[in-house]
Amino acid sequence: MDFREHAATETAALISRLLSGRAEDSLQQLRAFQKALEAATQGLEKALARTPQADKEVVDLVDRLAKAASADAQATAQAAVQRVVEDARTKLEAASKELKAQAHENEELSAALNNVRAQAEMMRSEVKSQRERVETLTAHVNEAREAQKKFDAARQQAEAAAKQELQARASVEKELQETRRRLEAAGAESSNAARQLEAELAEKAKFAERLNALKNEVHSADEKRKTITTLYKASIAHAETLERSLVDVEKAGAELQNKLDEATAAQTKLRQHTVETNKDGQTARAEADTLRKQISESTSMVEELLDAFEALAGATGVTDLLATMVERMATQYPRVALFRPKGNRLEGERQVGFDLKTDIAKVAIPLSMDSLLTRAVTSGCVESVDGAAASQAKQMPFGGTPTCALALPVQVHGDTIGVIYADDSGDRSGERTPATDEVRGRFAELLLRHGIARLTGLSTELKALTELREYAVTLLSQTEQMYASDVDNGVNGKDLRNRLADNLECARRLYAQRAAVEGPAAAALLEEELSVFLEDRSSSPFGKDLAKVATPGEGAKRNAAS
Repeated sequence: MDFREHAATETAALISRLLSGRAEDSLQQLRAFQKALEAATQGLEKALARTPQADKEVVDLVDRLAKAASADAQATAQAAVQRVVEDARTKLEAASKELKAQAHENEELSAALNNVRAQAEMMRSEVKSQRERVETLTAHVNEAREAQKKFDAARQQAEAAAKQELQARASVEKELQETRRRLEAAGAESSNAARQLEAELAEKAKFAERLNALKNEVHSADEKRKTITTLYKASIAHAETLERSLVDVEKAGAELQNKLDEATAAQTKLRQHTVETNKDGQTARAEADTLRKQISESTSMVEELLDAFEALAGATGVTDLLATMVERMATQYPRVALFRPKGNRLEGERQVGFDLKTDIAKVAIPLSMDSLLTRAVTSGCVESVDGAAASQAKQMPFGGTPTCALALPVQVHGDTIGVIYADDSGDRSGERTPATDEVRGRFAELLLRHGIARLTGLSTELKALTELREYAVTLLSQTEQMYASDVDNGVNGKDLRNRLADNLECARRLYAQRAAVEGPAAAALLEEELSVFLEDRSSSPFGKDLAKVATPGEGAKRNAAS
């Protein structure tokens, strides 16, 4: 084998060995080195052809080239291995980071799944509650229909039974007469006729018992009919109350008219004595003018009372009706305020004429404090103060200089749903008189009486508010139960509060969906019950965490932050 073939063979073997353990970039370098080596080999062959005496130099050159090629190949292979190791280390670190990120994502997905399960459980509870409510209403409707059907059937049976009784009685009387004739005609048939008569009398007794049973069924159906007509009677009672109120107003007008007549007579009499004394005449005219003014004011008050009755008749809900009462009361008293019972205190809701530095909604009066308003709630009657008692700060929680004040409890079915406070502080209408106070008080009582009659007709809304309050308590209790379950499962710290905030937000959304059609009063019931929850559980871990996340939207903020 000549030198060229040997060099090519060795070079090819070396390249093959290097190619098996190098990357793509090392392969390109070796190929370039192969080309350079082939060029050097060709140059050596040409040199050998020219000078055969240079064998030793050629051998030395080949040795140097082989050593250089070996060193270069070794260095290149080590560099390739180092790059492969570094690349593997980089990929391993990236894979580790991805694994950690995937684990964190799995934890978040697990928490989200638990939250979705909790919300699904609450939704199932809500759907179950709604389904039970629909089933209850359907059952009531079916019971009413069945009662009506039974009533109609019983009435028809009673009518048929009455007809049958008349026919049977006529038949029995006819047969009895025939029997008597037979007894008179033939004594031999008397015993048979007697037995037949006894059988007919027994059948008649059975028929009478059946008729009594039918009458009892008719009576039961009639009782149900009376129950159904209760609402109609309530409406009649409301109309009678309105009529009595109008009669009271007319009586007041008649009394004032009598006073006017008396004043006119007194004025006529005094005019007859004006010759004797001009001073007495002037006094009489002043008294007559005062009476005319009082009558004019009373007439205006009667018109305002009738307008108030019309306004109350147009109120569409409890909140609207109470607001109308406050507005109409303000036509007689400079300062009027409405308070609603919230737990163990009275909270302001609406006011007219008060110069308060804060919102009336931030004014709260504990029911345990002795005041005009709390006494009205306790007694259930109109409470009033005047004279020196009206200036006592304990009686008047709003300051000012009132000379008389009223507290009117608004009660429906024995429950106080509001208290209206009114006083005459800042009254610039003129000099206060006992007659003026009496007329104003009468106006307030008539307005209260008519307002309560209207509220009684709106008892359906009150019942709905009671059901919504119970629903709010149920949602908050479920939130507390889920909190306890999370604690048992080992959830704590920030994760526990985040889940509590999410569950509370879910409860608020569920309540808002159900209370959307009931008005502003219903919308605030959940927050009221939440305040009671916070007070009752302020010392427990649940109460402390609930206080931290009770702000609306807190759950969404925490999720966005995380």
